[in-house]
Amino acid sequence: MMQGTPSDWLGRATITPDGPVTAGQVGTWRIDYTVGCSALDDGGRLRIAFRTVSDHAIPQFNHPDRPDYVSVFTSGSARLTPVFEVAGVRPWSKVITVRVSEGQLAEGDRVSIILGDTAHGSPGMRPQTYPERDFIFKVLADPFGTALYEHVADVGYEIIGGKATHLVVTAPSDVVSEELSWLHVRALDTWGNPDPSYLGTVRFEGNVPLGVPETFQFTGEEQGVHRFMGVRYFGESPSIIVATDGMNGISGESNPVRVHHNAPDHRVFWGDLHGQTRETVGTGSIEDYFAYGRDIAAIDACAHSGNDFQITAEVYQELRDNSERFHEPGRYVTFHGYEWSGNTRAGGDHNVYYLDDGPLRRSSHTQVNDKSDVDTDCYPVDQLYAANAGNDGVLITPHIGGRRASLEYHDPSLEPAIELASQWGRFEWFAREALERGMKVGFIGGSDDHSGRPGWSAPTLAHHGVRGGLTAYLATELTRESIWDALRSRRVYGTSGVRILLDVNVNGQPMGSELTTDRPVKIGIKVIGTTDLDTIELRRGLETIDTRSLLPDATPDEPWRIRIAWKGARNRDRSRALDWTGGVDVSGGTILAAENYATDSPLDGVSFLDGERVRWNSHTCGDWDGVILDIDGDENTQLRFRTAAMSFDVDLASLQSGTIEHNGPLLEQKVVVRRLSGNPGIREVQYDFEDSTSGPGLHPYWIWVTQADGELAWSSPVYVTRT
Repeated sequence: MMQGTPSDWLGRATITPDGPVTAGQVGTWRIDYTVGCSALDDGGRLRIAFRTVSDHAIPQFNHPDRPDYVSVFTSGSARLTPVFEVAGVRPWSKVITVRVSEGQLAEGDRVSIILGDTAHGSPGMRPQTYPERDFIFKVLADPFGTALYEHVADVGYEIIGGKATHLVVTAPSDVVSEELSWLHVRALDTWGNPDPSYLGTVRFEGNVPLGVPETFQFTGEEQGVHRFMGVRYFGESPSIIVATDGMNGISGESNPVRVHHNAPDHRVFWGDLHGQTRETVGTGSIEDYFAYGRDIAAIDACAHSGNDFQITAEVYQELRDNSERFHEPGRYVTFHGYEWSGNTRAGGDHNVYYLDDGPLRRSSHTQVNDKSDVDTDCYPVDQLYAANAGNDGVLITPHIGGRRASLEYHDPSLEPAIELASQWGRFEWFAREALERGMKVGFIGGSDDHSGRPGWSAPTLAHHGVRGGLTAYLATELTRESIWDALRSRRVYGTSGVRILLDVNVNGQPMGSELTTDRPVKIGIKVIGTTDLDTIELRRGLETIDTRSLLPDATPDEPWRIRIAWKGARNRDRSRALDWTGGVDVSGGTILAAENYATDSPLDGVSFLDGERVRWNSHTCGDWDGVILDIDGDENTQLRFRTAAMSFDVDLASLQSGTIEHNGPLLEQKVVVRRLSGNPGIREVQYDFEDSTSGPGLHPYWIWVTQADGELAWSSPVYVTRT
């Protein structure tokens, strides 16, 4: 029988330093493990595990002069062999495994693991790029080489945001002149995190609402985030508010604000109902998750949707309690829910939301030890439909996560919308599949955030390689009932995370509607972007029936400014990230400058530039990435595009008559090369389109909007039956 405490038996572990760590900023940390009386036999192992979803840099052991080098040594008489594996138990699957490969370690011997050892030239190791109150390394030991690991200790540190590199200004999309309202500003670092030590003085310009001072001094108490309450908007519509910190050289401007003289029939409210925390596979607490959505992301509606096969009865009650505690009609609407997480062949990922409250009907009890309620499991997903039949207080949304939802399963009474954007990517194909199947669904966005940051989640891993999306709810007021009605009625639309304003109606009926007519169809379209608009595609089902290219055309005498943009995915499943790492070589000209287009992470984008070549790192998951080149050349100048995903040559002469498009064999894979003008574009457009060519039958009308910065928005269809 083991004598003494667990630490006497298995040993002890510490980490130094253990103070606050700046997100994404390289450093060095030392984990020391002191062997217990169990000893470590020849073949015994030590493991250092961190979370599956963490984007902490992957350690390497062979190149001491390169980033993320990890050294391992011992005071004992043994040889140690370290490897990195994805082999632990979810959510602690990323592990450094140190094997005793010769000799043994005795009680009191020490194993030291130096993360980011700089002794031989390595710059150090990059920690996780987003904040966490208690980032943990789990230290586990397998003293006898049985592959059964026992917990030794948790060691770690707090991660905080870094120095601010830009400001983000958020405002309500619709206000009535003179009513009490709000304005929100936050100072973010390069990874998208609030700077907790920000002390800048911010000056506001533009159509600044009454009640917002001309300048505002951050004192540090705000932790880089401030919300002005009780302000009043007036005058020009749409309004844009610009915030500038001249001393620190950073700025930002708000989303467009529509100022109405009288209350509109519906206002646009913004929500993210999709994410999870450390209680399942994510990070951070449930409480911090809801607080982030309200206080930092400044969204109007939020829900937590963790994987059901990890949710215990206690966690489910905590979810209920927090959704009620944070719910504040008129300020912040929260919903109670979870993610039904069956395998794709059984239905795939579906979020379940309750208007008030409801039971946890899991797909399985895979990681839940208490099996007393296993009889309530619903598998496959049509059993979930059956269990909720006739219940107007429950809604289900299929989405693309690690497990993609299968649209072979569908209950139109429970599933009013599907999700086309999250941190997993952009999924135009999902909309097309739904329409091809004849489904009548709305199109929304969410984050599927795993980092405790709903509503404004920056990319982390390659498969979480883009910022999370948002849903716009066209609702009468900010209440659960009104947001619920908007979703159930398909009076919603999605974006890639920015607050683009869409108004789409067909014969006067709003998006999501169904109507029957024997007359030509008239579509009214109005778009207000957060920056210049690129294209608006009007679609009738799967067919694009009108495209408006809104960027100004370059004139022959303008300098050569070339945008090369690429998108696509490897497949529809978990390994969808498509590698576009590569570059462009120029002959017969010189590259004067290169800037990133639509890249999502500081780890991506231009990595090398000289006069003849540019190199970049890039992965896409259905989203746009690219580069914009300023070139000193002429019509004979040639560009050689070479990447892991596609290669081709193009000369500048071919761009005089329009864009060049190259399509690849993979999912939505394409490269578009275009000459850009230096003239300003437009942010607002309104027009009507009459479709008199459609025959009898069902015709979904919807639009897909692309901005000049690569951000996207898509309306829910209006479903028109022509007789």
